[in-house]
Amino acid sequence: MCPKEMCFNAELSIVPNCKKHTAMIKLQMNKLGLFILMLLAIPQITVCQNGEKEYNIGYKSNVYRDYSRDDNLLNKEQNLRNSINNYRVVTISMWYPSNITESDEKVKFGNFLPTIELNEKKDYNVKDSIISPADKFADYYNISKAHFSSLINYTTQSYLNSKHLDEKYPLVIYIPGMNGFSFENHMLCEEIAKQGYVVISFNSKGSDKRWMEPNTIDYENQIRDVQFLIAETNNLSFVDNSKICLVGHSIGGYVNILTKIRDNRISSLVSLDGSIVHDLNRYKEFVYNDLNKVNCPVLSISTQDFNKARIYLDSMSHADRYYCKTLTFNHKDFKSITYLLQTSVDSVKFKAYQKLNNLIVLFINKVNNNKKQGGFDELSNNLSNSGLVTTSYLPSIPDFSDFKFMVYNANFDNMIRVYKNTVKQHPSFELSKNELYDWGNSLRYYGYFSQAIQVYQLLIDLYPDYISGYNGMARTLLLQDDNKEAIKVYKLALKIDPNNESIKRKLNKMTTEKSN
Repeated sequence: MCPKEMCFNAELSIVPNCKKHTAMIKLQMNKLGLFILMLLAIPQITVCQNGEKEYNIGYKSNVYRDYSRDDNLLNKEQNLRNSINNYRVVTISMWYPSNITESDEKVKFGNFLPTIELNEKKDYNVKDSIISPADKFADYYNISKAHFSSLINYTTQSYLNSKHLDEKYPLVIYIPGMNGFSFENHMLCEEIAKQGYVVISFNSKGSDKRWMEPNTIDYENQIRDVQFLIAETNNLSFVDNSKICLVGHSIGGYVNILTKIRDNRISSLVSLDGSIVHDLNRYKEFVYNDLNKVNCPVLSISTQDFNKARIYLDSMSHADRYYCKTLTFNHKDFKSITYLLQTSVDSVKFKAYQKLNNLIVLFINKVNNNKKQGGFDELSNNLSNSGLVTTSYLPSIPDFSDFKFMVYNANFDNMIRVYKNTVKQHPSFELSKNELYDWGNSLRYYGYFSQAIQVYQLLIDLYPDYISGYNGMARTLLLQDDNKEAIKVYKLALKIDPNNESIKRKLNKMTTEKSN
């Protein structure tokens, strides 16, 4: 009897385990059937990185209610406010490392569909309530009955409601595109979870209705959905939300940036053809002036040229920015549901989709210091050399706080050398004279005189015409009873500003006292 197990070769093509079985497939399977079989084969693969086995993963859906917000949904039949719906529904899908037992069953695509029903509040629409989630989904995507019957039986890599492992795992939140479903990119979510992460996604929806629109109110609710879910994970014993990665497609790639600007718990971002790259002017009024608050690693994969993305990438100067431009993708090709809905699958794009998923996983491992980290740079170079993507890297530029940390870490050993080394690595790095002056004054106030003098010296070197720097240094020298050096500093200041009466009086007083 022919074994049914399948595997992938290096080109990701199907390789049955016997010639007889191969012949049967060629005779009996059409393009759709072959692709579904290809997807069914994925769970049989054991992929290892650095010799370590990946996790089995569980899946479950849930519905949360945020009572701090009101969706203000209207009852369409009565055109009246439904008073019992004074909360916002946030419907999630979750993938997580799990302990699989013999009784656990694989998730089929049909298991995702109840999340559509969970997303709607009871009594929101009487007519809609009698339509099944499956019918809603099929109608939304205009899927034929024949294709839909195959689709709902497609088996994923995860196990339905299986028990989670007892350890804590870092949190990844996937933000769908506008009006997208929580399961729209389940293949990517599964690949991430297999590496030891808890992945949560939620249905994208508007405020006063199911449909989200590109307006400030709906963006605001998306941001608050993410923050609400982060808070809810405090109640999950297996989630470590001290390091959070946000992955977003389309408008989700814009919302994750907005969320990071507001929430410092976010430690990394992945944008999949994020809307901000396509239409920066549309969103500039909301985020442009705040992009310098994005101070975490960012991976942006887009269909747009690097030069178009450069405006917003340059604005995130405090982030390590990795940019990939795909050479074969359209906007919809970044999510797995696109390939499931095709009756004739573009195998080239699907292989590219799998490789980009691998790149995303390696990026998340890299920035989370995961024990399996490694390979991101190598794969990025390989994809670039193969012609699949073009890549660019923009390192973060340290800010004043970073510079202070480096100086303190060096115990104030040769601050000028620390500055020069920083500029050598980051030519656009600058220090503000006001920040340096305030820092020097603070050190002097708390009695750290030698450290304050180093700050003032750097300030004078960088801004030789800034008289306040000389004043600060001279006053500190006087507190150390070093009148001789203080006089030298004041004389230097007077050369720059010969008409400075304040410095003249100080010098006159000091020289008079010295002669007495």
